[in-house]
Amino acid sequence: LDAGDAVPALITALSDKTVEVRFLAAGTLKIIGQAAAAAVPSLSQALGDTSWHVRHAAAEALKAIGKDAAGAVPALIEALGDENAEVRFFAAGALKAIGD
Repeated sequence: LDAGDAVPALITALSDKTVEVRFLAAGTLKIIGQAAAAAVPSLSQALGDTSWHVRHAAAEALKAIGKDAAGAVPALIEALGDENAEVRFFAAGALKAIGD
């Protein structure tokens, strides 16, 4: 069993009604890293979550995915204006990781 095999279930979990589930799903996708590239569209949507914890974790996951997260650039640019400094910080880091 490969960690990437969990990605479809984690993508579904990003839409869960419970904040903690969404947060943990994004955090787990961060750990999986580049193998979680299929989650980029869902992580991009998670950058608009009502919880700053989820937005922060989504930005971190996109950073971990790196260049394969290029489809998230528009959402990450928007996240640079987030009300939460940690979200802004990790969105900038994700953009750097994608651009490197």
